[in-house]
Amino acid sequence: MVALSRRALVGAAAGACTSAASGCGGSPAPPGYGFNQSIAQADGDTLNGLLNLEYGFARAYRAMLAQLSPARRALGERLAEQEDAHAGALLAQLERLGITPHRASPRYRPAPLRGEADALRYAVHIENVAVAAYIDALPKLGRAGPRTTAAAILACEAEHLAVMGGLADLPALTQAFVWGHS
Repeated sequence: MVALSRRALVGAAAGACTSAASGCGGSPAPPGYGFNQSIAQADGDTLNGLLNLEYGFARAYRAMLAQLSPARRALGERLAEQEDAHAGALLAQLERLGITPHRASPRYRPAPLRGEADALRYAVHIENVAVAAYIDALPKLGRAGPRTTAAAILACEAEHLAVMGGLADLPALTQAFVWGHS
């Protein structure tokens, strides 16, 4: 029996999960089954849903800039640009799939914010919505390209959440893994 450290075990498990996830859905279906086109359409629907959110996230950050101090305003501008970059990555995936992307809605009503504390809490809310949306989307994506893009954006949104949560003086997580309780 070989004794493994916890670090080695977690590393091996993570490697196995990554290998398994990257291999899922990437192989073509047998000819005549229509599997690839239906998967592409389903992926397109999921990506378009995420694209709609990214359009809104970028607009929300731009709307809250006036409420932020100059130093935090620069961060807000950078996060808005990153949300635009996420939209660009989703647009590229939709183009590769041959799916027509949704356009940004001309209608947008920003949340009524009263000062910097409100704006920071709203940013935390936005990022929580983003993280939840990408976690929900990942198992729905059948192709490796869209799945990889969504996972990368998820990681970025989680970083945004950590930064904005810290600025809003919200408590950090006290443990590595969080289990939901009902």
